[in-house]
Amino acid sequence: VHYSISPSVLPINKPFRELQGRLLISNFRMKFQVPKGTLKDKLAWVAEKQLLDVPLGLIEKLDYEGVTSEAGVQQWRLTVTTKDFRSLMIMVPQAKHLV
Repeated sequence: VHYSISPSVLPINKPFRELQGRLLISNFRMKFQVPKGTLKDKLAWVAEKQLLDVPLGLIEKLDYEGVTSEAGVQQWRLTVTTKDFRSLMIMVPQAKHLV
């Protein structure tokens, strides 16, 4: 693992939740890792479909932008678009983790 960005947040729409975890980046993969036991029955599909594990060769586009939350806190949004039409949005607390 070359980079580990923790804490990171992954918003999920079905059901609406925010998963706390860390973003791991190696030479070959980008993976969002959640602590054991946090994926309940309603979120079992996330692990089954390997939504959070992306080979770097499959990434088509990476965007990051600064956003301000409703509380006035500056956060950074990393959007990953893959060639197989997955789109992941990961929130990280500081821009220094992304550069």
